Amino acid sequence: MRFCTSGTEAGMYALRLARAYIGRSKVVKVMGGWHGAPTDLTFYIYPPSSAADSEGLPVGMEDQVIPAPFNDLEGTIEAMERAGDQLAALIVEPVIGAGGCVPPKEGYLEGVKEELDKRGALLIFDEVITGFRLALGGAQEYLGVTPHLVTLGKILGGGFPLGAVAGPREILSLADATGGTPKVLIGGGTFSCHSVSMVAGLKVLEYLVDNASWLYPLLEERGKRVRSVLEDIFLAHGVMCQVTGVASLFMVHFPMGEVDPQDPAALALVQDKEKEILFQLLLMNRGVFVMHGGGAVSLAHTDEVLDHYFQAVSMAVEEMEP
Repeated sequence: MRFCTSGTEAGMYALRLARAYIGRSKVVKVMGGWHGAPTDLTFYIYPPSSAADSEGLPVGMEDQVIPAPFNDLEGTIEAMERAGDQLAALIVEPVIGAGGCVPPKEGYLEGVKEELDKRGALLIFDEVITGFRLALGGAQEYLGVTPHLVTLGKILGGGFPLGAVAGPREILSLADATGGTPKVLIGGGTFSCHSVSMVAGLKVLEYLVDNASWLYPLLEERGKRVRSVLEDIFLAHGVMCQVTGVASLFMVHFPMGEVDPQDPAALALVQDKEKEILFQLLLMNRGVFVMHGGGAVSLAHTDEVLDHYFQAVSMAVEEMEP
């Protein structure tokens, strides 16, 4: 494992390691994934994006990044084929974040890894959100799929700025500077491995290890409760809504028609953005701030806190009734 300051840096270093280890240049990026702001990954963030998500990127960079549809194994394999013999890696959030908090279909990630193995390319999980959240071993433990490299952040730093890229020694040794100049440059930033962040992260991880047996089942139960109660509230008021998520994660969508909740691009295409903004504003008027209409349930969200949230949602939805 190599530490850095943020998930953005971790994603940048993971791609650098993958390209150096495999000796190829092209990367398949699953659409709807948010990996911070590395130049290589500022594409296809918000489905159905078909272009760069920022100006100022180097000309030709888009040729090195190939989009793939989440939860569509056939479409993802086609993206790998477009990379041809230059495919170095595929990077994916195992639970899509910016694309709507969508979990993977059964067999999707397993199929992706199998195809990458056939092509001699690496699977990279961005677990900045899911790491230590879905389970002590992150999404790879929760879903039973082990990537070749993983990026981490958020919980890893215990609330302080910290990121990391982890994987087998064979790959990470490319960044080993103990014998002189490393083949892959990682770190060196002023605040990389900052002592406060490292101590805070260590204490949080020690707590999670010591309490994993009851903590994760509790968060799983609370997450299921949130998604179920939200669906019941919207149904009772006749407001069309789709609640996605897994474990302690959840997201509220306002589709303007029937949609496959496991397809981030389809969810985005039919999303009623005005209703989404209205919902958030109505919640804020009642003392509840929910970024993007969803988020993650934590230990701080007691039953009393969740009941307050449900009451605020019910009152907000009542104002939104058709």
